[in-house]
Amino acid sequence: MTIAHCLAETGAYCRTCGDACPEGAIRFLLRSGGRARADVDGERCTGCGHCLPPCPVNAIRLIPRDAGRP
Repeated sequence: MTIAHCLAETGAYCRTCGDACPEGAIRFLLRSGGRARADVDGERCTGCGHCLPPCPVNAIRLIPRDAGRP
């Protein structure tokens, strides 16, 4: 899963994807300047897609685990 154009990256408080994740695979890491970066734990993410609908800017993309592997 990738998260592009995430509102948290712009300094807005948005954690809807993390709140919707039943596995707790999405967390937000604070960076300097008080902005958070979404971090996805690939071991916990099941690819269920529960995080997709609540994202107000459609910033989340699911990528198959074997994508790009030979």
